[in-house]
Amino acid sequence: ASTETYKMLLFLPLLLPLAETIDNPIPQTCKMEIRDTATNDVTTTFFLCRPASFGDKKTTYSTDTIPGKTLMDRARPLMLGKTEDACTEEVCPGDECAGKVVLVFRGACPFYQKALNVMKASAGMAAGLIVADNDDSRDELITMTRGGPKVDPIEKRMSIPVVAVLAKKGQELKTILEGNGKPVVHFHLGGWEEREKEYSLKNAIAGHPKGNTAIT
Repeated sequence: ASTETYKMLLFLPLLLPLAETIDNPIPQTCKMEIRDTATNDVTTTFFLCRPASFGDKKTTYSTDTIPGKTLMDRARPLMLGKTEDACTEEVCPGDECAGKVVLVFRGACPFYQKALNVMKASAGMAAGLIVADNDDSRDELITMTRGGPKVDPIEKRMSIPVVAVLAKKGQELKTILEGNGKPVVHFHLGGWEEREKEYSLKNAIAGHPKGNTAIT
């Protein structure tokens, strides 16, 4: 954490009486848009997410970008993985995940394996991956890790952005998709750590938990 964060933490006892008055908007790292087909109105909401310690953190073009890759420089269609645990490459049959953000759920295999399966099955053409927690009693975001320092060759060649969300948000997104909703999502990963630090600090003042790290 930064020096500024530590200084703020020293003042927590003084700030606690103000907790109820603190405005703490969701960090603008992950955004969802849904268009009402009847009125053409667009509803935009931001939701809590945390990028994995692996995966592509770039959302714009660079010299090592795969030719033809769909980047997260704008909102992209969301889809539910064909296997919700993404523990096999059947999560993305054919080119179904190309240009889309894939929603899957925690459980049955490590997070890194889920990401590798989506990367490989889509030949790196999926726009991104959202992994939702599988326990709606948890209100802490997780930091998804590889479980070791080794970077799989698949990630080196076909990396995509990967983020974690809470179980409740995952179920909400799934319900929208199963109801024939057509949401699009956008990742803004640049500067996400500073945005989350500010959000977490305000939550600490209000007495809320911060999060944890896991490989599965």
